[in-house]
Amino acid sequence: MSVKPKKKRTRKANIIVEETNQIPAILEQLKELIKNEVYVGVFSDDNELAQVAAIQEYGSVKKGIPERSFLRAGMVKGSAKISKIVRNGINGVVENGEDVQAFMSAIGEIAIDRVTTYFDKLQDPPLKPETIARKKDRNTKPLINTNQMREAIQFEVRPKSAKK
Repeated sequence: MSVKPKKKRTRKANIIVEETNQIPAILEQLKELIKNEVYVGVFSDDNELAQVAAIQEYGSVKKGIPERSFLRAGMVKGSAKISKIVRNGINGVVENGEDVQAFMSAIGEIAIDRVTTYFDKLQDPPLKPETIARKKDRNTKPLINTNQMREAIQFEVRPKSAKK
C-alpha cells in the first residue's frame, strides 16, 4: 500500500492554490497497522512440543520443574532492539508508504532472534543431576536436548481479533 497524497486545487481571482494533503493516506496506513499483532512462541502441530515449551516457560510445581522462561524473558531482554525496529518501521510505513506486512514480519524476525539468543544463553536454574543423566548427550544446558523446541520458536502475524 503506497501513501498517495490527496490533492486539492482551488482557483480564485486568477490565483491557483494547490494543496497536497497526505493525512487520509497516512490514516489508512495506520488503520492497517493497528489491525494486526505479532505473536512469538512455539506454534506446533505437535501438541506435546507446545506443552513442553509451556511447562518450561512457566514451570510445574507438581512435576518439580522450575520456571525457565525463555519467551517472556527473551522478549524483555530484547525489548530495546525490538523497540528500535518498531520506531523505524512506523516511520517507514507512515512517511514512505512501506508495506505493513513486511514491517510486521521484521518485528517477528527480530523478536525470534532475541528470544533464541536468550534461549541459547539461559543457564539458570541449572539442571538436576538426574535430568542430565537422562539427556542423550549428557549436556548440562537447560532447555537443550534435541534442539527441537528452539527450532520451533516462530512468529505469526494475526488480526487482533484472532485468539489462539
